[in-house]
Amino acid sequence: MATKKSAQKAASTKAQVKAAKASGVSRSAKRTSASTSAAKASTSSSSKHAATSSRKAVTAGTANVTSTKAAKASTKTSTAAKNGAAPTVTISISAATAAKHLSDIDSNKRAYVPADGWILPPTKVKFTTGESVYDVLKTVTRAHGIQMESRYTPMYNAYYIKGINNLYEFDGGSASGWMYSVDGWFPNYGCSAYNSLKNGSTIKWQYTLELGADIGGSNY
Repeated sequence: MATKKSAQKAASTKAQVKAAKASGVSRSAKRTSASTSAAKASTSSSSKHAATSSRKAVTAGTANVTSTKAAKASTKTSTAAKNGAAPTVTISISAATAAKHLSDIDSNKRAYVPADGWILPPTKVKFTTGESVYDVLKTVTRAHGIQMESRYTPMYNAYYIKGINNLYEFDGGSASGWMYSVDGWFPNYGCSAYNSLKNGSTIKWQYTLELGADIGGSNY
């Protein structure tokens, strides 16, 4: 009888041990599973964060490139606007009358008279407000390599143009020389004194043989 009870007790003890082990394994498995799930969640979260950061970086980079392009475009537009705002005049230098009456020109100077009369065809140039006709003439002749000589006259406080392209006053007779007009008007004073040029004005330098009568300078 005692032996039977002992056997039953031993069997019960073994069953409890097995149950305890099974319970421990189950809890361990649950903990492992929970840890694995947490790790996966953490990894997923990190991946999502990294992807989000990457997208933000790409977006920021794109925004910076766009901003840089916009800034460059703005600079170009600004520069163009400034250039467009600069006042301009159209200036020309003609010895057409001398070309038509070449026999009246000093034989030593005829080679300086172009066949079509143009020493400088109508050319648009920029100028600074306040500059004179003389300033514009100096700028354009230097830029195009055209000879020009002037003389300052203290009495009139102005410069007088003696010669252009080696064609001088009196090379076509006692009434010959260079005259200028602005928008069709021939001022009766030195070109350095004319400093009220307007944007879009037309300056013409013409060689005359008759004190301007042959080039439309009847108002002179």
